[in-house]
Amino acid sequence: MSTTRTVERYGAPRPWARPLAIGVTVLLALAGAGWLLWAGLYHSQPDVSARLRAFSVLDDRTVSATIDVEREPGLATTCLLEAQAADHFVVGERQVNIPAGPQEALTLTYRIQTERPATNAVLDGCSPQR
Repeated sequence: MSTTRTVERYGAPRPWARPLAIGVTVLLALAGAGWLLWAGLYHSQPDVSARLRAFSVLDDRTVSATIDVEREPGLATTCLLEAQAADHFVVGERQVNIPAGPQEALTLTYRIQTERPATNAVLDGCSPQR
């Protein structure tokens, strides 16, 4: 099929359509790149970070968990600790509130009461109290 027959059938392309499509595509790409940069910078420095340092099964109904918490000075924090059985079901949990204080880094140990024997402890996460 020749170009003249295509133009006769469908009409000539509008001269502004291609530059408009390119402009919209560039704007969307810049907006996406800006959002990606913002998200990366904003989430790279969380207010609170924590990790499970150690755990110990004390008896059939108690697990001890030691966590390391790093936070902004003066920021109160809430952490959720879980005890899991051999089948990975949560058999006990404890929410701990760490009051605001001048220390940025803390190492804390908590006991978790369980409903049946546990095999490990998990730190489900910590978040700032707002």
